[in-house]
Amino acid sequence: MYLNMIDLVIIKTKYRNKLNLVKTSITEEVISEPITTTTQAARLDGDEQKWVLSSPIAVTPLTEITFKFIADAATILNTYRRFFGSEDFSLSLDTGGSKDKFRFTGCSVKLDDVQISSDSALVPQDGLEHKITIIPNVSVTIEAFGGLNGRSDRNVSAILYDLTITASGTITNQISLTNRGQGATQLAIVGTVNATMANYIEAEVWEEIDEIE
Repeated sequence: MYLNMIDLVIIKTKYRNKLNLVKTSITEEVISEPITTTTQAARLDGDEQKWVLSSPIAVTPLTEITFKFIADAATILNTYRRFFGSEDFSLSLDTGGSKDKFRFTGCSVKLDDVQISSDSALVPQDGLEHKITIIPNVSVTIEAFGGLNGRSDRNVSAILYDLTITASGTITNQISLTNRGQGATQLAIVGTVNATMANYIEAEVWEEIDEIE
C-alpha cells in the first residue's frame, strides 16, 4: 500500500501520542492527601492551666507514650515549659533553657516519627498538628499533662490531646481531650484515669482543629 507524506505524518503523530499516554500512565504518581477531621481541643494558657490526672499513671521502659500537640509562638515565650513528665523530673519533656527547643531526660523522643536529640530539635510553631512519641528509660508515675502538679511556672501554652499510653503492645490508658461536652473533666477512652483542666474556662479554651486520622 502506498502512503504519501501526509499519511506518514498522521501515523507518526498518533503513535507518538499513544506512546506519551502509556508513558504518563506508568510514571504518573498518585499523591493522596491526608484525611483530616475537624474537631475541638482545649488550649492551655501557659499560666494557670494544665491537665491534672485523676490518679497517677505508672510508666516504665516497656511503655510507649504518644500525644498530639499544636504549638505557636506563645509556646516558646518561657523556659522549661513542660509537655510531659514526672514530678521528680527523672522523666521530662519541656522547652528547656532555650525556650524554642525540646529538652528531655529519662527517655528517647520522636517528633512526627523521627528520632530527635535533646536541646537540638526546634519546637514547631506553625499552628499545625504534630505527634510526640516518648519511650522512657526510667520507671515513674505521671500526675499531670502539660505542666507540673501543684506548680504553675512549668505550664506550657499549647493544645495537647490524644494522650495514649501503651504497654507491651496494649493500650492501657487513653484520653482524647477533645470532648467539649464533657467540660473540664475529660473521661478516659481506655483505662480509668481521667484528666481535669485546672482553672478551666469553657468559653476561652476550646478551638477547632484539623486532626489527621
